[in-house]
Amino acid sequence: MGGNHKSRAVANIEFTISKIDDRVYGAFLEHLGRAIYEGIYEPDHPTADANGMRGDVLELVRKLDPQDYHGPLKDWLAAFELDTGSRTIRPYDPEVPLQIADLVRGQYGGAVTEDEAEIRRSFGHGWWKQDAAAAEELLTDAGFTKSGGQWMTPEGEPFRFSLMVPSDGVVNRLGSVIAQTWSQNGIQVSPEPAPDIRERLTAGNYVAAVRWAVETYGGHPDLSYFLDSYHSQFVAPPGMPQPPRNLMRYATPEQDAMIEEIRSIDFNDPRVVEIGREFAKYYVHEMPIIPIMAFNVFSIQSNRYWTGWPDAERPYANPVTNWGNSRYILTQIEPAS
Repeated sequence: MGGNHKSRAVANIEFTISKIDDRVYGAFLEHLGRAIYEGIYEPDHPTADANGMRGDVLELVRKLDPQDYHGPLKDWLAAFELDTGSRTIRPYDPEVPLQIADLVRGQYGGAVTEDEAEIRRSFGHGWWKQDAAAAEELLTDAGFTKSGGQWMTPEGEPFRFSLMVPSDGVVNRLGSVIAQTWSQNGIQVSPEPAPDIRERLTAGNYVAAVRWAVETYGGHPDLSYFLDSYHSQFVAPPGMPQPPRNLMRYATPEQDAMIEEIRSIDFNDPRVVEIGREFAKYYVHEMPIIPIMAFNVFSIQSNRYWTGWPDAERPYANPVTNWGNSRYILTQIEPAS
């Protein structure tokens, strides 16, 4: 066929099929637009510090105190006990953020606050202790033995496995460090860079892996964004693909009950946070995954042409617009006057 052919798409903003549930949409700092340069890093900005980081953005970040989960659970975590088979220990260390502050203060001096509340707001409320002796006691209690410097399985075979990691990037380096640390402590672990890590994870084709686990809205304490996909109805048999969450295929009646309740209540119901705390405690007890790190993500938007972006005052969605939540954000922004 010859000639010129034109296609056009028409958006009817008045046509509505149904209300979109807030939970459909959902933070991480990427090189998108001005998210980094001019966003948080702008050496010539009037509020910039000696490292070029904007002070006005830092003040906004300080308002993101994890008041819904981390703070209220700190006493429960500090009192949490674990039976190693030889003794009872308390594996949580609330002093870790203070230790981090002391460590970096040598490099940044007075830029690192001495105020404990501010330190915990910046570095967290605590973390798990590094306790090799307790780890050995847990292995021994599970039937493992140590021969020389090598741990042996209950069947008498060397305890060894591969740890699947992405083929590059920060998680690749993290996995390599973890494998090296385990190997130095008598467990033969080999990092396995996998270009097809996404496909293998969703199919359950791995022994152990290091990968991002969950994401939340960022500005809202509701955890249903990822909790819903942890329901047993989405768990597939090994070898069959499943949604790329709950990659450890962990399913229990207790977990399902929490998910089913959070499905049934309003996004802003106070019970949402209560369920979230129950879930956090449950995962500390069961530990189906080993948490390594968590971080906030910052996204900078310009109001020069469009307004109504999600922010701390109106956190209706994850603000990172290169993900699926952009479908909702685009229905909420308006032309600047």
